Amino acid sequence: MKRIISIISFLVISGAALFSQNTFTFQAIMRDSANQLIRNEYIGVRISIIPDNPQMPCSYTEQHHTKTNDKGLLTILVGSGGYSHVGNFDFLQWGNTTYYIKTEIDPKGGTNYVLSSTDKVNQFPYSEFSHNSVTSENIEYNNIANLPHLFCGDYDSLKNKPNLFNGDYDSLKNKPVLFNGDYNNLLHRPSITDTLLQILADSNYLTQVTEKQTLTLHNDTIFLSGSNFVILPPTQADDYTKLTNTPNIKDTLRSILADSNYLHSFSESQALSIIGDTIYLTDGGSVVLPDQTDLSLLLDSRNTNQSVAGKKVFTDTILVPSRYDFSTKQVMGDNMQAATYAEYTHIIDSLQAELALLQVAAKYPVVVTRSVSNNSFPYTTATGEILSEKDATVTTRGICFALHKTPTVADTKVTNGSGIGSYNCSLYTYVPDTTYYIRAYAVNAFGTTYGNEISFRTPRIPTVALDSVYNVNYFNFESQSHIISDGGNAIYQKGVCCAIYPTIPEHYNYNTYDGSGTASYTSYYDGLQAGKKYIIRAYAINNVGVGYSDTMVFTTRPLSTPTVITNPMKSIAGTMAVASGNVTDYGGATVTARGFCWSTSNTAPTISDNYLTYSSAGTGAYTLSITTLTNNTTYYIRAYATNSQGTGYGAVISFQTTNEVNGGSCFPATVTDTNGNVYSTIRFGTQCWMRENLRATSYADGTPITVTSSSTSSTTPYAYYPGNSSSNVATYGYLYNWPAATRGTTSSNNPSTVQGICPNGWHLPSSSEYSTLNTFISNNSNYTYKDTVWTYYNYDQINECWYGHCLDDECWDWVCYTVDDVSFDYTYDGSTYTYVGPGLGEYCKTTEYYITTRGIAKALAASGVWTSSSSVDCPGNEDTKLNNLSNFSLYPSGYAQYGYSYALGQYAYLWVSNNYNSNYGARVYIDYSSTSQSIGSYTNFYKHYGCSVRCVKNE
Repeated sequence: MKRIISIISFLVISGAALFSQNTFTFQAIMRDSANQLIRNEYIGVRISIIPDNPQMPCSYTEQHHTKTNDKGLLTILVGSGGYSHVGNFDFLQWGNTTYYIKTEIDPKGGTNYVLSSTDKVNQFPYSEFSHNSVTSENIEYNNIANLPHLFCGDYDSLKNKPNLFNGDYDSLKNKPVLFNGDYNNLLHRPSITDTLLQILADSNYLTQVTEKQTLTLHNDTIFLSGSNFVILPPTQADDYTKLTNTPNIKDTLRSILADSNYLHSFSESQALSIIGDTIYLTDGGSVVLPDQTDLSLLLDSRNTNQSVAGKKVFTDTILVPSRYDFSTKQVMGDNMQAATYAEYTHIIDSLQAELALLQVAAKYPVVVTRSVSNNSFPYTTATGEILSEKDATVTTRGICFALHKTPTVADTKVTNGSGIGSYNCSLYTYVPDTTYYIRAYAVNAFGTTYGNEISFRTPRIPTVALDSVYNVNYFNFESQSHIISDGGNAIYQKGVCCAIYPTIPEHYNYNTYDGSGTASYTSYYDGLQAGKKYIIRAYAINNVGVGYSDTMVFTTRPLSTPTVITNPMKSIAGTMAVASGNVTDYGGATVTARGFCWSTSNTAPTISDNYLTYSSAGTGAYTLSITTLTNNTTYYIRAYATNSQGTGYGAVISFQTTNEVNGGSCFPATVTDTNGNVYSTIRFGTQCWMRENLRATSYADGTPITVTSSSTSSTTPYAYYPGNSSSNVATYGYLYNWPAATRGTTSSNNPSTVQGICPNGWHLPSSSEYSTLNTFISNNSNYTYKDTVWTYYNYDQINECWYGHCLDDECWDWVCYTVDDVSFDYTYDGSTYTYVGPGLGEYCKTTEYYITTRGIAKALAASGVWTSSSSVDCPGNEDTKLNNLSNFSLYPSGYAQYGYSYALGQYAYLWVSNNYNSNYGARVYIDYSSTSQSIGSYTNFYKHYGCSVRCVKNE
């Protein structure tokens, strides 16, 4: 029994256009037959626009597949085209014609529509002549004369309020009488006719029935009128007449039909019974009568000798069970003898009539319609089979088909060969979503014969739903869709398409290609215009055509200035601070510059104030060191970024510089390692360094490092005593092998990312960080010393010169020559000088210059700890005017080799985070006596050797 679902809905048509000038909104509350809201489910809707009266043909029809919300509300845009439409909505004459809107609903989301309502449109869905309207003057409401009284929104303030229904049925007037469910209480109730089974079960209803079958027989198959056929079960014996000592049993009806010799005189022990449309035989066989078959020669009688038209007829064993022995399964006579078939069922007359027809039917071929398959729309493959040619050769065979039942060769047909056997035909079934009927046929000299009829339905366009649109940006979006049905044909392309509002998009507009098949899919499209409103819908394509979802509307983000974040200051000193920012959104246009701007007076600084630009443009995080600040001063600072739309700023933050200066302590002034050792700090530009060599014997997480004087390894961490004595640790720190210093990680970045043996918040510097220190020292006059150079020339060897240095008017390492007057140019330390000799005698020319590389090493070196062998400039004395001008206090801790310490007081070797190869780590060093070594250029050192460690703060 089919369950009818009723839809309770209402139609809302706005007088003004909600979608565009050529569309309007339809809304309905969806309820099922139990009056329950249909929430968050897809509904199939067909909207038809009918002119003049509801009985006229539709002018426009569109189909939608739309999801209700959690209140059961369904909303669609009529005129958007839906996923399928017929007619042109723009051609409707709203101002000149009365229209009706017919609404049909399928609550299961398909196309099995049920009529919901037909409503007359009393208002234009949009203004037909709005393009001719004139813009009215902008008048303030309070200045209008005769102001109308506006409804305040309070229902109780209304006059002539209607009485609202309180929901109590008993309070209704003129209540209808409700049906109590009792059939006997119905008025004008119909007379119900008993079913065939009831008729057969009741002898009073058994009357004569006329059989209209035309039978043909081929082997074990009986072919009936209407192209149906029945295959008889196998017989119980090959040939009863060839048996010896035959028992007293009767031939079956099937044997009689197979041998005409038995048609003259035979006895049949079959007992027939009928239930529904099935004839059951004694031996368990059964024959199901086709729908077109009428029962014939069935007479109601309890007298086996009843005659009709002079012929004896049978009695149904259901009605006379006393004549049937269920134990022996035999029909019994009066004398307990087996009744003859003639006494029980007499069908000789009908058999003789059918045999006469068989002689005629034997001339025609036997044909069967086997199967049909939808291979690729619009083509369908059908299979037929010629079982027998009968008395004449089959000259033509094929398939005929039509949109109506019982097609013939007068309809559309396709031929394929001749003779018996199976064959296929390709049919051009071009009408989608339509039922076709086909029959196989065969032609011989006697005429045309048809097989049984098969029907099938052609596929339709796919049904697809657009679930959501999200991540809408300046030029792109993402969406989620799913396939409701492939329409009975494989989907070979799916995606979404969009167009600039209000154009309804087709699949060839801005679109995505998201594969094939019926799986749900996510779409991403890039290439839209910023600040534009778009209409989007999902699509799916099979061989039938393109199916569309309902539409959604979205607007891309308009172009804007970049979005910037100002992070808290990372490090603040006397004349410098480290600022960090982040460009989180580029505003839809390329960021050409980003940085920071600051002021001491403007609380909202801009790039018209002080500013510093980062080295690279674009988005993302960035950090800058500002080194031109003033001690103990309050600053206002914020990040900025610029694109073609202008400059965007982050939030303003304020900070105050300290009294620190370069070469002074960092903030805070000390750092403590995990073993409790406290180290003083020193700042150079953007770098904050430890002012002492590391003395830790554990990593920051507490993992210990073995201190040894004998063990050595390139993989196991070890620490060693400088000068082979623990008493030297307080001054010189420990010597660490490569595994201990780096903990197995490497980095060549500036700053490095290797914490290694350093405390939390600090790291092992890379060689480039030492180079930064080297550059800062050489460029800062606070850490340099002016030296006097005496240059001497030999008259005989003009191109040969000797150099010497003078401190406190004392010179050494020079030789003087007596020369005549000479004049020539010479170059020293990158500068060009002119020498003019004064005649015979001793002459010295002087110039001043800043300390060179050797001087940088001296500016970093601690005083009073270097041995005389490292001081070739002043044997036995250190260059006290040059040493440790930077206050960096680098100690000559030497190095460890195979657990033993060497060169204490002569060299400062320091590990860096760079890796050299699997056997060598990287180090920098200061050789106090060298004039060519520059700190910051690393060399390789065996990883099992021991070197000092200085750490740099993470800023």
